[in-house]
Formats: sequence, C-alpha cells, structure tokens
Amino acid sequence: MDVINPTYARSNLFTIIDEVENGEKYIIESKGKKAVVLSKEEYDSLIETIYLLSDPDMAKDIEDAKKTPTEDMVTWHA
Repeated sequence: MDVINPTYARSNLFTIIDEVENGEKYIIESKGKKAVVLSKEEYDSLIETIYLLSDPDMAKDIEDAKKTPTEDMVTWHA
C-alpha cells in the first residue's frame, strides 16, 4: 500500500481511481492524519465480512464450512 500526500492525490486523482479499481490501495497522509483509498468493490467486501463475522452463529457456520470436505458440500442448482 503506497503512502501519498494530498497534493499528489489531487494531482493524480483519475490515475489513482483507475489503479484502485485494479487492486491498488493507497494511504493518504497529512499532518499525522491518515485515510485509506480502495475500490468500492473491496470496501463492500470488507463491510460484508465484518457484518458476517459479527454474528457469532454465522462466524461458527463459516468456520464449520471451512472444515467440510468439498465432496461433502451440498450444491444448489437454480
């Protein structure tokens, strides 16, 4: 994750947007304050993960699923 300053971020905003859409992440740092720039898709994924893991039952289900061999998993077809 590259650390950049606000002046660089302003001057290169469109490039930074393109790069975060391709997986890059940035920290913008100024006067001891920091902000993270990442794609909306990655942000949404992080929020969903936090939500799912905040439910103790769901977190247990996820851990149980990790232990289940692939051949024992049920496949749903629409």
